[in-house]
Amino acid sequence: MAAKWEEVTAEVIEKQELPADLAKHLTAAKFSVSVTDEAEPMAAKQIKLELSWEQRGQRVTPVSLTGWKFKSQEARP
Repeated sequence: MAAKWEEVTAEVIEKQELPADLAKHLTAAKFSVSVTDEAEPMAAKQIKLELSWEQRGQRVTPVSLTGWKFKSQEARP
């Protein structure tokens, strides 16, 4: 959320790796992200992160987090 407006893209976020400590505890971890641009009622990006892993040989229900990044007054045209 601290990233600049232009840097909030799925491609940039997906480049992030899980911390090694976390990855070693989450077998076959899968991380996905989606970024949706919204224009109304104000410029915003909806950011959805999803994480899943295997436990006892079965994939767990993904954990998800959704946040919003609003365009600052200075960044608006």
